[in-house]
Amino acid sequence: MTKVALYVSASRLEKARAHKLAPRKAVAPTRVPHTHQETSPWKAHQQFEEQATTVVSDRLLALFLTIRRQWLHQTGEFHKAVPADQLFKLNGRIFISPKTGKPLTQKQWDEVVKTLDQSMARIFKDQPDVLVRKAMLLGKILQGMDYESRMTSSLDQIPTALQLPKDDMWQNAYTFGRQHAAEQMVDLEASARKKISTTILNAIKNKQTTRQLEVALFDEFADLNRDWRMIAETEIATNVNAGILMEETGDRKEGETVYMIGISAPGACSDCMRLINKQVVVLSDEPTPSGTMKIDGEEYDVIWIGKNNIGRKGSNLWACTPLHPHCRCSWTRYYPEMKELLGLGKSVKEPEEKIMIKLADIFTGKGSKRPDSDFNQTELAIGIWIEGEHTNNFDAAKYIAKDHLTEREDYYKTPLFKDERARALKELGKKAKEVTS
Repeated sequence: MTKVALYVSASRLEKARAHKLAPRKAVAPTRVPHTHQETSPWKAHQQFEEQATTVVSDRLLALFLTIRRQWLHQTGEFHKAVPADQLFKLNGRIFISPKTGKPLTQKQWDEVVKTLDQSMARIFKDQPDVLVRKAMLLGKILQGMDYESRMTSSLDQIPTALQLPKDDMWQNAYTFGRQHAAEQMVDLEASARKKISTTILNAIKNKQTTRQLEVALFDEFADLNRDWRMIAETEIATNVNAGILMEETGDRKEGETVYMIGISAPGACSDCMRLINKQVVVLSDEPTPSGTMKIDGEEYDVIWIGKNNIGRKGSNLWACTPLHPHCRCSWTRYYPEMKELLGLGKSVKEPEEKIMIKLADIFTGKGSKRPDSDFNQTELAIGIWIEGEHTNNFDAAKYIAKDHLTEREDYYKTPLFKDERARALKELGKKAKEVTS
């Protein structure tokens, strides 16, 4: 098997590592393994994540550039990447010349440590609120939309400045989420300060050139940025999904069983494909000892707000979101009536007209047991019809339906999709009249 080393190019820091600050001699830029980064099926989630992570990435870059200029006295075109008024204020009297091998005075070293502590606190100070409150609100608002709007709505169309509901469920989830995010930030700040200060000490001990220290520091900042992005992506996914589940729980009728089905975007890893995309689960207020529940003789996995895979690996992963770091899987509502649709692939050899009559029969009359489920089921029916007509393969269409119509985002924007959707709706309506008349 060929192993492919991939550049992490998700931020200005990492792009700059490869292009702007590569060592002058023939030393390859740092490479990192693929980390199963995935894309959320919800467009607004993708945009929110990029917006939130970029703020901190830019702050880290600004701190590095300030250290480069004020502590190492290194100048050049690269420092212009961040406006002067956004650069950090550091003690410009500290001049680190590691090649001499002469240590900094204790006063200078104390100033280095103090400055790093203050800078890291400034970089991460507002992030717990972003990663938790705003992410939960985004999930709540997304769950209130119809399926297609949830897939295609932009972040600028969603008011995430609202306040969380005051009831105990939301407030408790927010408190736990904020405490967890704050602990993550404290650990990241401490780790960052230690790595940067250790890099400076080692450079002095080894009498490196200023340029060598600069490159080593940049590598540490790029690694720190990657660590930050992993934490942010995972925390945002956790809290967006918590918002989705809490909104669904709040709308539940007394005694109602709420079924959910996993959904992901193209590029999901094998674990997500195995444990999420094809799995129907039951949303519960309380955990069950086995993590499962039997309903009408059929066993379902159970999910609850806060369920996670911490301490679990490989085959022991159970259904929850996020499933792993960098995971962007999510949940959408499922109704048992959909099971009939998911079996339509058996009709591969039947004429198209007969299949259309079946679709109309299931979703526009006696087959529809819940009026509020018509939208989801009709969307699935349309997806099967369109995909089956294109490929002449309704088995493939069945697979699309089981994955709950996770077509790529750009397809939804094309005139082709809109024309086909309109045609499918028209055909479904025409056949429905024939069946019900």
